[in-house]
Amino acid sequence: MSKKAAHTPGPWRMQHRGANRGYDIMTDIPGYDVTIALVDGLRGESLEANAKLIATAPDMLLALEEVSKSIPRNGTLGRYVKSVINKVQGEQ
Repeated sequence: MSKKAAHTPGPWRMQHRGANRGYDIMTDIPGYDVTIALVDGLRGESLEANAKLIATAPDMLLALEEVSKSIPRNGTLGRYVKSVINKVQGEQ
């Protein structure tokens, strides 16, 4: 990939904020715990599932970048993987 996303590098993790308070999506920067996002508003399984999805985003992007190196770029899967990577990079 020629262009890297400008997001905060992973790994990201989720931290529960307490009953009915949602989740922080966090990363470690030397000497600090940094909150990247707050996932709140929904209750139950959706809230936790959304937090897990967001927290794994950097890992999923890395996986897609690796997959894109080993599949034909002009095939259906290759075009789909590239379009998702482009979305992350703000190119779509």
